[in-house]
Amino acid sequence: MASNTPPPTTAAPSTVGKRRRRLLFSVLGAFGLGLALLRPLGFVRVFNEVAGSMAPAILPGDQVVMEGISYRLRDPRRGEVVVMRTDDIAGLPSGILYMRRVAGMPGEQVFISEGKLVINGSQMVLSNSFSEITHHLPSGPWGHSLRTNLTVPQGQYFLLGDNSTNSSDSRFWGCVPARNIVGRIVYCSEPFDRVGIIR
Repeated sequence: MASNTPPPTTAAPSTVGKRRRRLLFSVLGAFGLGLALLRPLGFVRVFNEVAGSMAPAILPGDQVVMEGISYRLRDPRRGEVVVMRTDDIAGLPSGILYMRRVAGMPGEQVFISEGKLVINGSQMVLSNSFSEITHHLPSGPWGHSLRTNLTVPQGQYFLLGDNSTNSSDSRFWGCVPARNIVGRIVYCSEPFDRVGIIR
């Protein structure tokens, strides 16, 4: 006796994987196109890190991407990794670009002691993608030259390196005028095992 049950149908190949690949290639293509268009205007810059002052967020050998659009629309925010020019900062040679994290905002009282950052009398914890950041001093005879208890002038920022024992930052050369901040580090593009958003 013949069965009226139709034979089982074979499942159509899933298009989910194809859609995901297309989306990924679209995003990467848009990112590449954006880089190509914005780099000549200075809105996007690529840096190859050679120092270790921002480790582990940015390691020597990392290739990182800076965008220079946000700060044309708003002020830097605490915790962001910025690129700053050293021009007109006492104790620093001119014409160099540093990457540092925003710790103190204009008008704030900054105090650093025993590895802790205190803003306006309250402890402030900064973090990167790996851990909380402590602010211990490098070994050396720093003495009275340190700037670890000050009020940040209006229009300036107090910047710190994540790798505090191996960082030249605002503890040693003071606050940075807003005009010296040229952009925000947002992405690590190389090496492959460190590709991703920088926080």
